[in-house]
Amino acid sequence: EFKDKLFGAIEVFSRKAIEEYARGSELCQDELKWKGWGEDFYMQACLNKLGVKKLDDPTVLSDNRCIATACTDTSKVAFHFYKDVPGWNQCWEASLGPAGVKAFEESHGLTGTTAG
Repeated sequence: EFKDKLFGAIEVFSRKAIEEYARGSELCQDELKWKGWGEDFYMQACLNKLGVKKLDDPTVLSDNRCIATACTDTSKVAFHFYKDVPGWNQCWEASLGPAGVKAFEESHGLTGTTAG
């Protein structure tokens, strides 16, 4: 059920897709019943309507609702769905590991700011 859907956790668009959207967004707004939709569902429906081809790679996302993996899974580029700051921080810290968190903090002038 989830494999053919665009997820808000990670959405990547080519320049050509965005150019097509810029030319056709008014058509989408006029013809789709989009009010109340999330941006991910709207963009998928609009780009489909405009004939923009898609390329899916469900292997790069970990989503607790359908393709759940541990936050330490280095084959994933995004982890979804963490709706609170402590949960997100815990996953982020687990994904980087202690050395990664320290390197990030140092490179951004944030030394000692995480709970890790």
